[in-house]
Amino acid sequence: MVSRSQGRRDIPERSAEPPNIAEVESAIQAARAMLDWGDDWDGEGSQGYSEETWQRAGDFLMSSTRELWHRHQGVVPMPEIEPGPNGSLDFHWQTEDREMLLNLPAEQDELLDFYGDSSAGEVIKGRAHASTVGPWLLAWLIR
Repeated sequence: MVSRSQGRRDIPERSAEPPNIAEVESAIQAARAMLDWGDDWDGEGSQGYSEETWQRAGDFLMSSTRELWHRHQGVVPMPEIEPGPNGSLDFHWQTEDREMLLNLPAEQDELLDFYGDSSAGEVIKGRAHASTVGPWLLAWLIR
């Protein structure tokens, strides 16, 4: 990181991208393998995963990660990106003292569901539009 001098002290330049952005992109690309599973991937009739849902999940994670970084210089831990019910995708984050599960539905107009708790007894849960909660939820996760 380049620094600029201001008086007697050096102030680090803010990076344009979060330091773990390559890891985030890699996790999204790895989750793309679920698209090849097709319908009945689990032998129990489960719906397969669509390109559109995978793309929305990637967009959600990338934009939330970037916004958290730009607003708060916060670095989100890497989630597990897992199969959810009915063609939805789950994000599961676990830190030393917090855990959160977020379900991104297959249908774009449906609300996402989230649940998080902490070792201090805090609980957050709800339903919301993906465009309104990403950075806020991630900020809660890294508090």
